[in-house]
Amino acid sequence: MTERVAFLFDMDGTIADTMPFHLRAWTELLGEFGIRMAPADFLRRTSGKMNHQILREILAIPMSDADLTAFEERKESLFRTLCRPHLKPIAGAIAFLAESRRLGISLAVATAAGKANRDFVLDG
Repeated sequence: MTERVAFLFDMDGTIADTMPFHLRAWTELLGEFGIRMAPADFLRRTSGKMNHQILREILAIPMSDADLTAFEERKESLFRTLCRPHLKPIAGAIAFLAESRRLGISLAVATAAGKANRDFVLDG
């Protein structure tokens, strides 16, 4: 049996340093509800969670699925606006990916990000 090697990457914070812009978008939108949290507290409470989970946990108010979806779309749109001028690969990523391809190593991205954000980061 031939052994295969592949690299599987997370997207946000691994390929591109997008997390500060996600945090800024969350901070701005949650501020509309009067919610202020230290960035470290927010990240500790929300890391690895989906937007709808974060909204239900942090806001702790009933929201319809339509309201959740609308809020999520606003948050992600704001993220892309804030991040666009700063979007770039993590230092060393391009060289690492090029060398991996040269060696014939398969590459893939796994992310919970929606299509608009996947396209934004990977195309950017």
